[in-house]
This record gives sequence, C-alpha cells and structure tokens, in this order.
Amino acid sequence: MHDSGATNKVRKMKKRSDRFVRVVALSIVPSVVPSGGWAAPEPEVQRGILAPNVRAASLVVTNRVALSVLWPEDFDPTTVEENTDRFKLNWSRKPALALRRPFFEGDGDPAVLNVVGHGLFGSELYLAFRTHGHSPLESLGMTAAWSTLWEYGVEAWHKRPSGVDLLFTPIGGAALGELRYRLTRRARARSNRFVEVLFDPLGALERSVF
Repeated sequence: MHDSGATNKVRKMKKRSDRFVRVVALSIVPSVVPSGGWAAPEPEVQRGILAPNVRAASLVVTNRVALSVLWPEDFDPTTVEENTDRFKLNWSRKPALALRRPFFEGDGDPAVLNVVGHGLFGSELYLAFRTHGHSPLESLGMTAAWSTLWEYGVEAWHKRPSGVDLLFTPIGGAALGELRYRLTRRARARSNRFVEVLFDPLGALERSVF
C-alpha cells in the first residue's frame, strides 16, 4: 500500500509537471514563432562574392591575432624557422582525430573550445555568405572552404590540423548560422534592432556602415 501510494503521488506530480510544460510552451511559442512559420524572408541584398569574402578574411585575421594574444607561446609568429618546419610537417600528416577519445576532444583540445568556439566561428563564416544572397548549400560550401584554409593555411604553421574542426566548423556553423540568419531576418522584418544586433552583430554593423 505504501509503495502504491508513493507511485500514485509520483504520477500526479508528473502530470502536473507535464501540464505546466505545456502551458509554458503554449504561452511562449506563439510569441517566438511568427505566424508565417520559420521560413525566412527573401534576402534584400543582391548576390555578391566580394563582400562576404572580405568579411570572412577579416574574421580569419582577427582570430589569428587573438591566438597570439591568448596563447603567445604556442602561436608566436616570430619563430619563422620553427613555424616553417612545423608547417611542412603538418601538411604531410593526416588531420588529428583520436578515435578512442570522445569526438569533440579527438584533436586534444577541450570540447567546449571545439563546440562553442568553432561553432561560432563557422556560423560567422556561414552568415557572411548567407546574408549576401547565397543559398544554404553555397554558404555551407564556402564555410567549409574557409575552415580548411584556416586549418591548413593559418593554424598549420603552429599546430596540426584538426579533423574535428574540419568537420564540425562547417556543419555546426551552418546549423547555428542558418538559425541565426532566420531569426535576424525576422527581426529586421519587424524592425527589432535589438534582436538583429543580438543574433548578427557583425552583419548589423556592416549594414549600418555600408
């Protein structure tokens, strides 16, 4: 009897919890999801290739400078001879990916750096092309190209290219970037400057300047 009473009590608590979740969801979803669904409006800008590539190049340069500031010993650009030898070696090896480790730690870096850092980096690359009229597939392709350039053209001078980053930066970046793109487009359609800047600060800055 005691076990039965406890079981019934748990069931009642679960029902109340489920009811609370449904009420909250029904209250929040209509205010977040627009009446037209999640489809983003058509781009207002014409398809271009120069502007998004300049934006992507700026991201790469900024990240490279940040590496030297955050990890000066590991990313010292003045050790030319050592960097050149390391660059040649890294081009001759396969990307780092230890299959015995969890995937997001397969290159030896912390999972949070690979997931959050490279996810955000990839989404910024993706947005650079998506907001200039390119399709999701084209933006994914350009994100993959710039990610590869980063691994083999920038980081390879100092560390071995990462198999995790080569895969996750474009794929995770495209997923996050497309979500940010749609939310930003909806915000612009509703003249919500705060949300626009929140989800695409670099794009908002670019649009305000140019």
